[in-house]
Amino acid sequence: MFFILEYKQYTHACYSFLAYAPSQLPFVGISMFAVMNVILVYAIIKILRNASIF
Repeated sequence: MFFILEYKQYTHACYSFLAYAPSQLPFVGISMFAVMNVILVYAIIKILRNASIF
């Protein structure tokens, strides 16, 4: 959420060792959200299959 809102604390504008420019933050935030949801769905499916629900 912080990346999508383009907070400058997460860019190289405040910290030179961070790689993202302010304009890149929405894409990075949306990408991270999508990847985290895919991992969550995979984990839930794996847990449910091990529990013999499916």
